[in-house]
Amino acid sequence: DVAVDDILKQKTDETESYKEMSALAHFAVESEKNVEKLQSRVASLENALKLLELKEGIAVTDENSFFYKKEEGANSVDVVSESVFVKYRMMQKNSIPPLAIQQRMVLDKLPQQDIDAFFGNDVEVKAPEGCDV
Repeated sequence: DVAVDDILKQKTDETESYKEMSALAHFAVESEKNVEKLQSRVASLENALKLLELKEGIAVTDENSFFYKKEEGANSVDVVSESVFVKYRMMQKNSIPPLAIQQRMVLDKLPQQDIDAFFGNDVEVKAPEGCDV
């Protein structure tokens, strides 16, 4: 009787252990699926913020932002440099002439390479005729 009870107890313990392991495995699989969903949502939000910045000319992401990610590559938009242009994109959106925007950039002491990057080298700031600047 004692041996039978021990065997039954051992089998019951093995069954309980199997159930616990099965539940843990199921939990791990579900957790992994949830993490993948969250990562996908975060990526979507990051892309939406970048589009909003570029389209509306507002600075949402910067180096201290949760969504900041410096991108590298020849065709990628650098969020850091693009955030410098927010003020000037807003000026463009409000139909300010390119020369006025470029003059503002010069007054704001932006490097010439940033000004060239913003306009694509299409605009030059020239002093008005008769001015000795």
